[in-house]
Amino acid sequence: MTPTWTWQQTTSRRLRRNHLLRPAPAGTAADVAAAVCGVQCQVPAAAELCLSARTDRLTRAELRETQLEHHATVRTYAMRGTAYLLASSDAPTYLAAMRQLHGGPDAWFTAFRLDAKQADEAFGTVADILDGRVLSRQDLVEALRHRVGDWFFERFDPSLADFSVAAAYAGVLAYGPPQGARTTFVRPDQWCPQWHDVEEGEALRELVHRYAAGYGPVTHHDLARWLAVRAGTADELLRSLGNRLTRIDLEGRTAWLPTAMADPAAEADDRDGRALSLLPQYDSYILGAGPLDRIVPEEAKTVIRQRNHGRYEGAAGVSVILVDGTVAGVWERQLRGKTLKLTAVPAHRLTRPLRTALETEAARIADFYDARLTLTIEES
Repeated sequence: MTPTWTWQQTTSRRLRRNHLLRPAPAGTAADVAAAVCGVQCQVPAAAELCLSARTDRLTRAELRETQLEHHATVRTYAMRGTAYLLASSDAPTYLAAMRQLHGGPDAWFTAFRLDAKQADEAFGTVADILDGRVLSRQDLVEALRHRVGDWFFERFDPSLADFSVAAAYAGVLAYGPPQGARTTFVRPDQWCPQWHDVEEGEALRELVHRYAAGYGPVTHHDLARWLAVRAGTADELLRSLGNRLTRIDLEGRTAWLPTAMADPAAEADDRDGRALSLLPQYDSYILGAGPLDRIVPEEAKTVIRQRNHGRYEGAAGVSVILVDGTVAGVWERQLRGKTLKLTAVPAHRLTRPLRTALETEAARIADFYDARLTLTIEES
């Protein structure tokens, strides 16, 4: 018999796995990053808030210590070619999975317009340049000009925008500690204390399994959006795990869960937990959970489209109010000195308990920044 899941069971499970019902203990930010399959970090301030929403009493100073002093997390490139903050212990698996996704160990670099000889030269040179060093982008560019043939800068722009993704996937480059406003790079095998080699095919299967564990029940369309691959490819990936995943029925949709987690009776309903969360733009839950037509109802889309990023990127591009696993409005923040101005725009009038929950969430964000809070709730 195919297990049957309701939408309420699904959202309860996802919220619990994402630490959005009850935050993880203090000091576990790297574990939270692992649980949510990485935190998109194109906007580092948003990535910080993503972890703050899931970790009890986390402060900005503690989070930066986790990354910069203990190296428990690393900023590199992963899904969709975007910057991600990963648990350092997970980085080898994620990068190997990206290589497999782009063609496997013998061909993935062709997606970046490199042949085998050029890939060996470019990646080997970067690994040598960064050996034991922390270099700014400008310093790395200058070193490459002296070490690599003219073909390199005919192929890649001087900002290394495309090449940094390729070098990250190759495992020879990751972001290092910032030097003021300047970006720096390090070698991930020297930054990550638990670096190890992972076979590409197994890495991709493991990544799909972790995604299904964190965001399941998942459809192949959900996985396709998260990985930026075709729906057919995503379907093949899910089926390639064999009996590690079980097909379930999600209110008429075919979806998948890790086999050990597929029995809905074994999944407790934690509705006594936190019902409302303030999530930043590019939050892991919005990027990973689906189907989007259930996560983002029409009344929320109306509010989202009134924001510039929301007009072009949908719910992923704005900070959202999440109520019981669905988007229920947006919020914005302005941090000036020691004052945080936070404006919330619910898609519908809040009940008294939800308004209290929103005020609590706003106070949590102010505490994260060690700032005084000015809160405005704009209800129609």
